[in-house]
Amino acid sequence: MESAPPVPPAGSGRAEPAAPPRQRGSGGTPPQPPAVKRKLWPVLAVAVSVLSLLVAAASTLIAWRALDQAKDAKAIALRPAGDGQPVRSSSAPTVPATTAPAEPPAVDPTTGEANDDIPLNTAASYTVAYQGENLRVQVRCDNNTYVDLDKPEVGSDYQISDLAMEVNCGPSNVPTFSVTTPAASLPQGDLATLTAKDCVEAVRTGPLAEGATVPVKQGVVMCVLTSGPRAATQGISRKVVAIQVLGVVDEDATDTASVRVNAWNIPR
Repeated sequence: MESAPPVPPAGSGRAEPAAPPRQRGSGGTPPQPPAVKRKLWPVLAVAVSVLSLLVAAASTLIAWRALDQAKDAKAIALRPAGDGQPVRSSSAPTVPATTAPAEPPAVDPTTGEANDDIPLNTAASYTVAYQGENLRVQVRCDNNTYVDLDKPEVGSDYQISDLAMEVNCGPSNVPTFSVTTPAASLPQGDLATLTAKDCVEAVRTGPLAEGATVPVKQGVVMCVLTSGPRAATQGISRKVVAIQVLGVVDEDATDTASVRVNAWNIPR
């Protein structure tokens, strides 16, 4: 008969031996991951949040830049013409319209002084200075009466006149017109239909010779270019003037001519 193992006495102070660790088996609990691996998840979450903020900031910057460019384009499109700033356009360049060449100024390019001999351009744009002015030019024999066609004015000073009417005492006392500037006498014409370009062309192709005179008779038509130097001195535009004699009366050695004139400004 076997004997039982001895029982340690109570209060002896000896501890029981520790139970051996439980081994993983089919019904055991899996081991927990290390604490270091569990700390990586918050770091990844913060990194993703920062990346999202950067993407959002970049999108906002791109949108703000696009809005700024749109405002610039609108400002350029609404800019008034002639402000000195170039305006870009995506359309094809336009071809400038062909215009008549500008009228050269009545100034000699070598001396800088006004000159009546500068050729005029028939294709230039002539503006009306006055139309249908009726003048009454009266002169006694062996005398002269001067006319300023820039105003127009009868009895003007010789120094500013463009046309002179004179008559000699004698059996054939026919009054005549004389000029000191380029002019032409038209064999026939109607003041109502005569244009500035017609007059310029007549002066260009058939000018009066220097010192020539034109008989003052009913129906006579003349074209006269006023003095360039005098116009420059007075600060006014030079003019091309069409003149038509409506009638002439000879009474007591005094001749009176009724004249109608039209005038156009010569472009500078």
